[in-house]
Amino acid sequence: MGGLLRVSAGKRIALTFAGVCGVRLDTPLGRPVRLAVWAGAGVACWLADRSWIRSGGQSATVLREVSVWYAAGAWLFYFGGLCLVLGTPVRQSLVSRFGENRAQLGFEAVLGATFLTHSYAQSAVMYSFGGGFPRFVPVWVTASVGVTLMLIGGTFKFWAAHRAGLGTYYLSDMFLARPSASGLITDGPYRWFKNPMYGIGSLCGYGAATLFRSGAGLVCVAAFQVGIYAFYFAVERKFVNRIYRGGSAVLVRGGPDPDEA
Repeated sequence: MGGLLRVSAGKRIALTFAGVCGVRLDTPLGRPVRLAVWAGAGVACWLADRSWIRSGGQSATVLREVSVWYAAGAWLFYFGGLCLVLGTPVRQSLVSRFGENRAQLGFEAVLGATFLTHSYAQSAVMYSFGGGFPRFVPVWVTASVGVTLMLIGGTFKFWAAHRAGLGTYYLSDMFLARPSASGLITDGPYRWFKNPMYGIGSLCGYGAATLFRSGAGLVCVAAFQVGIYAFYFAVERKFVNRIYRGGSAVLVRGGPDPDEA
């Protein structure tokens, strides 16, 4: 899908950060579309978030119910959509109808917006159900633990995305049904973890929920982590076994594309 931009190490770090936040800018094709979809999702989520804050405690019960339904919808759209597109003939139908480049562009643009939306959905639950920890647990303890978990999880998630490349992060090889040019990787965070983005990377969400002192937030983050692992075992692992050499379920695909070096 188009040529990847030749960038310096510093710019690649910036591009990886943008990609993790939901907008892939390392490839020139369709960049305005990606930005427009991501910005639109961001504005919509931000306005919804402001409505939550402005409402305050006037209708706490309603806010909690809406946040739960919002998170449930984001969960279903994210993981249900991935399984539908990548685990059924829908992917091939999209490619046949729109062409490979346009179909992949649309998939990645929507996926990036979905990354952003599910983060806001979790935040809505944390905010609506915040302050629920027992009073005997000091605020400074939950703040310290929360920030520490966020730093650890965020670092490993970014490191894994940077090492694997945004093509892998956005499941490009799965959408195109062919292996990435760089094959398998076993270094970086993948030296210690099979799925650092899905596993230790989720500590960022648990840290945020702890910072909010939100038990419901912890449950919400756990539900999203269960969802991504369900997708992995139901769809992604089968693809890895079929497309990449070795046939082992623990193989990790990805790696920086040659043009990004």
